[in-house]
Amino acid sequence: MKRLIIIPFLFISIVLFSQKNAFNELISSQSMDQAAVSFTVTSCSDGKVIFSYNTETPLIPASTQKIISSAAALEMLGDDYKYETAIYYYGTISNSGKLKGDIIIKGTGDPTLGSEYFSAHYGDFISKWVEKIKNIGISEIQGSVIADDSYFDYQPVPSKWLWEDVGNYYGAGVYGISILDNTYKIHFKTDTEGAMPTITNIEPANFQINLANMLKSSGTSDEGYIYASPYGTMGWISGTIPANRMDFILKGSITDPPLLVAKMLTTALENAGVRVSNKPTTTRVSALPSNYTPSLITRTYSPTIDKIIYTLNHNSINMYAETFVKTLGKKFEEKGSYNNGISIIESFISKMGVKKEEVSIVDGSGLSMANSVSSNAIVKVLNYMKSSDYYSTFFESLPKPGSEGTLQNTFLLPELKENLVAKSGSMKNVKSYAGYLRAKSGSLLSFCIIVNNYNGSSTSLTEKIEKILDETYNNN
Repeated sequence: MKRLIIIPFLFISIVLFSQKNAFNELISSQSMDQAAVSFTVTSCSDGKVIFSYNTETPLIPASTQKIISSAAALEMLGDDYKYETAIYYYGTISNSGKLKGDIIIKGTGDPTLGSEYFSAHYGDFISKWVEKIKNIGISEIQGSVIADDSYFDYQPVPSKWLWEDVGNYYGAGVYGISILDNTYKIHFKTDTEGAMPTITNIEPANFQINLANMLKSSGTSDEGYIYASPYGTMGWISGTIPANRMDFILKGSITDPPLLVAKMLTTALENAGVRVSNKPTTTRVSALPSNYTPSLITRTYSPTIDKIIYTLNHNSINMYAETFVKTLGKKFEEKGSYNNGISIIESFISKMGVKKEEVSIVDGSGLSMANSVSSNAIVKVLNYMKSSDYYSTFFESLPKPGSEGTLQNTFLLPELKENLVAKSGSMKNVKSYAGYLRAKSGSLLSFCIIVNNYNGSSTSLTEKIEKILDETYNNN
């Protein structure tokens, strides 16, 4: 059946793809018996299709979906867009420095606040906030530190994410205030095969969660999973982590980042001698008065969006892509929700001629297996961005083989290392790549290949895709 489907395309593209070409080698392999492929190559100069196979067939894209969300954010928000986190006080300050009221942390969804990727940008921002609070004469707070996380809605993760993903760092949710990439670290000391690892520390110190430990020490690979829900305070850990390690780290998703930020500022204030009477809280729990008028103390700005997108695509950070979805919903539909943001993104790509049947989007990162996107849709986005004012920013955000981000150990042939940039995608039974390739002739090509249900090793599949791209380079 597969051979009959590809005959028309082979006839059209006979120069590039002969009967012995790398693409035929892929689809005729035994490992592809139950697989589905969507593959498109076009010229960026005129959009001419060089080769296509099931080009409009929607498949699970995994992280190549980030091409769509990052392109939409860059094009619609602009490369100089910044997120703002502001510190206010509400109430009155006495001559003795007592604030009869609250300190308010008001977020606009900054996904990078406190991120290890942007430590040089933020520095010790909590200490800076404390200093600004003390500088206006506040020496005691007869109230609370309140995190105003109302900028986005209170559905932190898409409804179709898997339960086993949500508690782990790559399943971190999106909140009106985020912190530390919404990621915490659990340190373990592991023992011999079959023994239960011991939790030695949880970072950051202000994050508190009760986790039932059902882990086992076994083997050398990380198969440990954290199960916990957004806004929850309990969960469990199961699976296996490597045996005989003095310090092994599992990373989980912080269950209530806005509350954590409020706790961190409260602790820092008290350590600096500023007493805070009440416990930290958030507007999700303790709503502010509808007519309150806060006074600004200071503002903290994120890096510009071009830098965020570079980090997003190089390191495939799901939470950044999800934040873009809600940001677009807030900016253009007045509500920071998944439904509104996805509606904006679908409208964005429909203007490129992508058929509605080619795309079904449920998130921005590609983490959900309920997403389906055709290779044609992703290539149309790549071609659109080639003509964008932000093309150079977008191009540079995609990793280069052999040296950067998620392609560090992939596509190491000299011609690909020098001439290809791409976003990769990978999850169980899914492998995808999409990006730009400068062909041997000098022509710039856009490409996307998505493979679902491949019944072989991921390494073997990647090697076959490498041959396809190498052949594409040499024959164009």
